[in-house]
Amino acid sequence: MSNESKIQVTVKLPLNIHSVLTQRVNEGTYQSMSAALIVALEKELTETVKQSEDMLQTDNKCQILTADLEKNVSEMGILQAIFQGSLKLSEEKDKRIYDLEKEIEALLTELKKINQDKEDLKSMHNNYMLQMQTLINQRAIEVPGAKKPWWRFW
Repeated sequence: MSNESKIQVTVKLPLNIHSVLTQRVNEGTYQSMSAALIVALEKELTETVKQSEDMLQTDNKCQILTADLEKNVSEMGILQAIFQGSLKLSEEKDKRIYDLEKEIEALLTELKKINQDKEDLKSMHNNYMLQMQTLINQRAIEVPGAKKPWWRFW
């Protein structure tokens, strides 16, 4: 310190700080009040520089985290849009499935009706064939030579 050029500074100190400085000088912790003040100022200034560096690092980390957060927010928006689209597709598929189930029910009902009509037609056909067989049998029983007169057509 002695090789450095020095400038004289006048400082007004509160009484409690002055008494503490005097006590430390008397104890031998510092050589003089000037030395104590220089050490205190150097300590304060280096801590301020360290705090500034810490603040810069914290600021950089904060900027990085902010950028990551913005990126995540934009990705979240994209994912939300994809989810909404998927949800709409799912709803449309559910509606389509419901419509197809209704159509299947209608077709099953129609198939039952067609099967019933088919059974009715079979029954009618069997009745008709039975009736025709009965008529054929009646004609066969009648006397082969006995014909109705030509004027009787009913």
